[in-house]
Amino acid sequence: MAAKRDLRLAALKESSAAFASSLDRELDRSEAEWRAWPRDGAYFAAFDDSQSPIGIAGCWIQPGPDPVAHLISMWVAPSARRAGVDWYWVSLPPAQDQVTRLARLAASGSRSERGIFPISMKA
Repeated sequence: MAAKRDLRLAALKESSAAFASSLDRELDRSEAEWRAWPRDGAYFAAFDDSQSPIGIAGCWIQPGPDPVAHLISMWVAPSARRAGVDWYWVSLPPAQDQVTRLARLAASGSRSERGIFPISMKA
């Protein structure tokens, strides 16, 4: 849980304009709120060779008979950018295969000029 919180706070501190939340708002979260986050989705964490966390990606799972995963955020520490990042599941929703494909596509550099990932896939 500490890695999740630390990564999220580092991302907001370094790239605040890239997220819908703010550092102040996230600093006010309780322990229970951090444990429940993300409420309707999942997140990935990336680690370097020494197992230090260097990135976080989040997705929202659209409910329904065929759930759809939407990659909504991704951040990699500046020191690890453009070095190739392997993403690992931290929470596993029913649509995990979709999200894995989304994360790989986003990490490959297939994105818009503004860094937004307008991608939705069905399994």
